[in-house]
Amino acid sequence: GGRAKLEAVRGALAGHFMNVLVTDEDVATALVRRAG
Repeated sequence: GGRAKLEAVRGALAGHFMNVLVTDEDVATALVRRAG
């Protein structure tokens, strides 16, 4: 599920392993909140 993959998505973004992300609203909101 989306929220279960949050840390993996964060790591992939931080490591510049992707330039496009398609996700659900819950994960997107969590990513934005953690980015502060």
